[in-house]
Amino acid sequence: MKTIIQKVSDFKVVIFFIAVLASSGLSAQSYNELAVKLDNVDQIKKETIDGKLDYEKILTEKGGSGFYMIRREAYNAKEYAAFLWGLSVKKTGVKSLKEAFDLWKEIKENKPSKEQKKALEKGFNTLIQ
Repeated sequence: MKTIIQKVSDFKVVIFFIAVLASSGLSAQSYNELAVKLDNVDQIKKETIDGKLDYEKILTEKGGSGFYMIRREAYNAKEYAAFLWGLSVKKTGVKSLKEAFDLWKEIKENKPSKEQKKALEKGFNTLIQ
């Protein structure tokens, strides 16, 4: 059972994340709108760096530098970019998470960090609306 101090502390953390999210100028609920659907895997390869799927760059240009709350989970900008990329490749037609990870490695020439991998997986497994 949590003490009153723990509950107040938890409340402050939630308020902090809401304030950071609000100051970023981006709404976490718009993630489905931000995720782009392309025509094929070749376009994913073309658009991931300096293109429509370069979410790190897009978020930076929109002033996003804080945390993003998606379904009670906080993501920093790099993680949120991986989340959006995972959702976008799923929308485009990538069939499996393994294929998405392999594409990431091929395009970016490195593996996603542990946190990015988790966010990419969450984005890939998000229901497309």
